[in-house]
Amino acid sequence: HLPRKGALAVGFDGDLVLTIAAYHAGGGAVQKYGNQVPPYPHTRQYVRMVLDRYYEYKARDGAPR
Repeated sequence: HLPRKGALAVGFDGDLVLTIAAYHAGGGAVQKYGNQVPPYPHTRQYVRMVLDRYYEYKARDGAPR
């Protein structure tokens, strides 16, 4: 799945939040809502969960390699 994530990141100018939202809800959904996280409860929950884990990892282990 790495190429898909990489392509999403490029499509959203590397915006981590939008890339995560697009991975979960689809890039079309993010675009439909003006390049914002769609108002889907499960998507918003997923984005928060991934970001929480990402920042926990960074705090514990330092910057990603």
